[in-house]
Amino acid sequence: MLEEIQIKTSKKNELIDITNEVQKIVSKSKICSGICFLYC
Repeated sequence: MLEEIQIKTSKKNELIDITNEVQKIVSKSKICSGICFLYC
């Protein structure tokens, strides 16, 4: 399974919490166990 989240930032270096977006994608997938890898 592959999903993409697009995020726009206003600074060169910025910390953005994407927890809610990742939770929604994992919940929607109906996957019960495993590992979620994020690459930025």
